[in-house]
Amino acid sequence: MRIHPLYVLTFFASMLLLTLLIYPSQRDMAQLYLDSGSIQRAWDILEKVLPERTDDYALHITASEIYHLLGRPERAIDMLIRARELKPRNVAMLTRLARYLEWDMRPRDALPIYEEIAASAPDRTDVLRTLVSHYRYFGMPDRESHALARLLMQDAYAEPLRGIPLLVVLRSELTALAQQRLAGEYTPLRDLLMQQLFIIGDQFAAAVQEGEQADEKQYATYCLEDYLKTGHLPKGAVFAQAMDSRRGGVDIRLHFATIMQWNNLLGEAVAYLRQVHRQVPGNEAVLIALSSAARNADDLETVEFALEALTRSAPENREYTEQLAEVYLEGNKIAKAIEMFDALLQSAVDTFRVLGRMLTAALFSGEPEVMRVVLEKAESYPTDRKDILESRIELHLALDQTGKAYTLLRDILKDGTPDHAQLLRLMEIAQFTGDAPTILDAVDFALRHEPENIDFLRQGSDALLATERPGEAFTLLKRLARISRNTADALAMLETAGFTASTALVDEAADIAHSLHPTSATVMDRITEVYLWLESPLKSLPYAEKAARLSRGDRALTLRMVEVASYTGDGERFRKALMLAGKLRPDDEEIALASAQALAAGGEGAAFEALLERFMRSGSNVNLIRKWAAIAENAGLSEQAFRLWYQVHKASPHDSDLREKVARLAFNTGRYSISADLWSRIADNSPAAFDPAFAAGSAWAAAGNVEKAFVYFEKALALRPDNRPAMLEFARNAAYSGRYSRAVQAFERLGTASLEENDRILLAEAYGNTGKAREALALFGPLLNKDPLPKERAILITQLYNAAEQRAKAAALYPKLGNAYGDDPAFVARLGAEAFFAEHSAPALALFSKVLESKPDDATALKGSALVHAENSNVRSAIDFFREYIRRYPGDGDAHFRLAELYTILGKEGPAQREYREATRLLKEKLRSPPAPDAALRKRQNRKNALDSATN
Repeated sequence: MRIHPLYVLTFFASMLLLTLLIYPSQRDMAQLYLDSGSIQRAWDILEKVLPERTDDYALHITASEIYHLLGRPERAIDMLIRARELKPRNVAMLTRLARYLEWDMRPRDALPIYEEIAASAPDRTDVLRTLVSHYRYFGMPDRESHALARLLMQDAYAEPLRGIPLLVVLRSELTALAQQRLAGEYTPLRDLLMQQLFIIGDQFAAAVQEGEQADEKQYATYCLEDYLKTGHLPKGAVFAQAMDSRRGGVDIRLHFATIMQWNNLLGEAVAYLRQVHRQVPGNEAVLIALSSAARNADDLETVEFALEALTRSAPENREYTEQLAEVYLEGNKIAKAIEMFDALLQSAVDTFRVLGRMLTAALFSGEPEVMRVVLEKAESYPTDRKDILESRIELHLALDQTGKAYTLLRDILKDGTPDHAQLLRLMEIAQFTGDAPTILDAVDFALRHEPENIDFLRQGSDALLATERPGEAFTLLKRLARISRNTADALAMLETAGFTASTALVDEAADIAHSLHPTSATVMDRITEVYLWLESPLKSLPYAEKAARLSRGDRALTLRMVEVASYTGDGERFRKALMLAGKLRPDDEEIALASAQALAAGGEGAAFEALLERFMRSGSNVNLIRKWAAIAENAGLSEQAFRLWYQVHKASPHDSDLREKVARLAFNTGRYSISADLWSRIADNSPAAFDPAFAAGSAWAAAGNVEKAFVYFEKALALRPDNRPAMLEFARNAAYSGRYSRAVQAFERLGTASLEENDRILLAEAYGNTGKAREALALFGPLLNKDPLPKERAILITQLYNAAEQRAKAAALYPKLGNAYGDDPAFVARLGAEAFFAEHSAPALALFSKVLESKPDDATALKGSALVHAENSNVRSAIDFFREYIRRYPGDGDAHFRLAELYTILGKEGPAQREYREATRLLKEKLRSPPAPDAALRKRQNRKNALDSATN
């Protein structure tokens, strides 16, 4: 058989190909060894092949697995990185690489791998969850929120969970939040909310799937807390409403309000519950919650609103009605509260509790009529409850029905055994009555139950004294003094006896007090004083002497003894008292001074001189003068104190403290120049001291030297720029000294609204002198509309109107003021002069004429009339008035000069020369040069000076 060579070749080629196809490759052999557990043999094969086949993707994958199993993670990762270079988008390879990196504790390196997987396989929710976890771990909230949003847009709860209300609502809310995140930038609080809600939903779903008894409301609480923490209250409200819509009721919404209150968002909780009320109007649970929240927020108006709604929706519930009444009471809506209590009173189980509250409401109302009505109602419910009776008593007292209050309490106590507090209350109310029999009855009643209680006797006596019944009070105090044997009670008894002005009662009181406290100097002194009240120095003196002896020469008591002895008018008794005082206090200069004063007052001149000689042997004894000066000062003898201290000051001129004392005394005794000089020295030596500068300014002002006063007030103000008294005095003296601009500045700094009337007038004058007449007028305010203007302000106001270019107003005022104050010629004359100064000739002439009708010799009116006629070219009338004026007042050189000018105008040279000569003589006497008779000088002549010469 002949075989064709082609067949042979084909056979061998087929066998070779079959061998190649059937016999495994080295990678396959390695994989087979790997699958069989022969990891080392698999590695031996790959170790030979890998260097030659660097582009074999599958070989690198197998190698990575072998390295991983051999515990060489870094080589496994390296193999996968090489494989990644060959197939960079292979998701399985990338997933393995990320996992190996995590197992090698390199999660940060795994993160970008997971990002690549998510980009290549965006529907891989497991990868997105891993990314969310990694981003959270590495603190990348913006990336975490974005990954979470992507996850939420794909992930969904398992089918069995989809009907659970919490998960349904959460799914909707999370989807909305995810859409917002994917559509915009990272927002920390919103995305934090999304994260927290996602976690809560996952935890709840896991608990349900594991069969746990998961409390849906508790998980809803976690959600609501996160809404609150992230500041998404409106979203939380929507969530709560959605939950309630699915669950039914308002439980979650009310719980949201509770959570707000836990976090001290009281106002927000109230506002939210009002919103819930609008959603489910009339819901009792909502209204109860609203009332409670509003109460916590001190929102009484909302509490009232909620309770009113509750009473409307549940009128049978008396508890709501009572709560509303209490709220009305708290909100001072007393009438409504009483109306509610009255309604409750008809049907309440605890009638007396409601009655007590109604009485309290009436008491709070302060309305007498309401109190009366409620008291009448209370009489229909007799009771011995202490709180109700006390309220009724308080109402009677509030209505000033003290008698009824007393009677009510007296009737309550008479059949029982009152305690001490009740007896004190009875005494107090009796005192309020101001009725002596009632007070005595109360004292008697109280003492019957507590016969040895001295407090009742004291309270009763005080009450009787308050009602000006000292006689009855004395009766109680006698008893009190004997029971208590207390010095204070004995003193009170003596004083009360003195109040009666009864010598017999005072004698009785003195005997009782003397017998009870024979060794008490205080008691003896009080007896002395009481007898002096009755002007009985003879009865007083023995007790005064005993008081002085018992006190062993107490200064005050010894002085009183001498004083009482002087009152007797008996020289012998007086000398004995002085001798006793000298024995008790032989070296006491103050006693000596008091004795000397007493001697002088009694006309005992020789004895007075002897005593003075004894204690002031030499006027040069400065220390002794100091003592006497101090005594005089302490006794309020300012004149004597000044003279003595001034004498000491001359001896010690450098004593700064003494200089201040003398300066102060000089001011207080009216020696303002001396005071000013001393204060000025002190201020000049202490340029940084405010008080001396201020005192110097005050003293110079009192002395009438406004220039120096201004200087020192300016210094004081420089030291304390904000000191209002200094600023005020500075302003005043600036005005007095003609520094009007500075006065205006200071007054304006003080504030015109705070100025007193005189200072406002002073400011107005300063304004007028600084070209601010309008501002000056504004200070007078409504006074400008008064008709007539006050006399003391009228002339100033007319001056200001003229200065403010409101001449028409000034012109209108002149005749009004002239008519209003026509009975005061001096004022009308001054007003006419002001009109003349302001060039209101016609009103001025009318006013001068009015003055001359009642006072023909008025100098201002005569000369003013002459000047007006002269200005109006009524030369003959002007001459007549000047002649009459000169006849009465010949010493006015200015008038002679003006008359001479008028004669010149008429061409009467003889009379003119005569008047010029007389004017020259008179003006020379005043050291003034005679004016030249020319027209230019007449125009320059000051109008004001012309009339001033008539008034000087």
